[in-house]
Amino acid sequence: MKNILLLIILLLSFSECNNPSELPVLEMAKPADEFAKGFINNIVNGQLDSCFTKIDLELINDSIKTFLTNASHDLKGVSIKKYNLVEENFTVGLLGNAGQYTFCRLAYECKTDNSNLLLILNIGKKGGKYIVTSFNGTSLSAPLKILTEFTLKYKSPPQYIFLIITVLVPVFILASLFVMLFSKMTAKKKIAWTFIILLVSLPKFYMNWGTGQFNYNIININLLGAGVGRPNLYSYWTLSFNLPIGAILFWLKRKRLLTKQIPAYTESELLDNTQSEDVFSNSGISIAEGDNDMK
Repeated sequence: MKNILLLIILLLSFSECNNPSELPVLEMAKPADEFAKGFINNIVNGQLDSCFTKIDLELINDSIKTFLTNASHDLKGVSIKKYNLVEENFTVGLLGNAGQYTFCRLAYECKTDNSNLLLILNIGKKGGKYIVTSFNGTSLSAPLKILTEFTLKYKSPPQYIFLIITVLVPVFILASLFVMLFSKMTAKKKIAWTFIILLVSLPKFYMNWGTGQFNYNIININLLGAGVGRPNLYSYWTLSFNLPIGAILFWLKRKRLLTKQIPAYTESELLDNTQSEDVFSNSGISIAEGDNDMK
């Protein structure tokens, strides 16, 4: 139990070390970043005409106009003190006869005087200029770093059980691999079982650590059978583990996999063999002596 608690503490320490509050802006994404901030400022300042010029004309309709009008009304008078970039997905490629395309998804945690906002924009590039293809926003009850923190407080028993299994699965796989490598088996068997132990682990179970929602995936491979992570800085942490079928199979078949040893002779068998050799040798000598006497 002490070892399990130690592993959980290490897991928590790792998550703390990898829990930044913002992302750096990539060089290729800087123009899109400036465009996105300008669009947000237009909404905050009530400059809706400027907003409409930055949206794809094919998307503008009455519902979009109503949505932006309501967003501008809700954000009226808000002073954004800082933009924290919490998601950055930038893609450039070729799309058939249409030529080069650019897609960028940016999300900001905007800090105001009294609250925090999460604003998400999808941005494309058309005719050499950036356009907004979608926009969404929500008010946060606390800073994202607090809302998405990996903590053991106020969790349900199934969440604690899931966390313990997530820690134990890679320990079981590595222990099985260690025992297998030091077992008396042929090199070919060791190579084969290394892949089986490490890769044969299906299905995958995963849990949203913030909400406790549980799900599974039949086809999924995880090298050490467990993982922890999140897709962006405004998402909750997700825990996952795979059923270590390969490691379990190794323990079920271990006795049959071990190289059979040549049976050692017992002391009585060795004595019997020695006596047999002496009798045969003496009889040969006596025959030779008898032949000499006859001569």
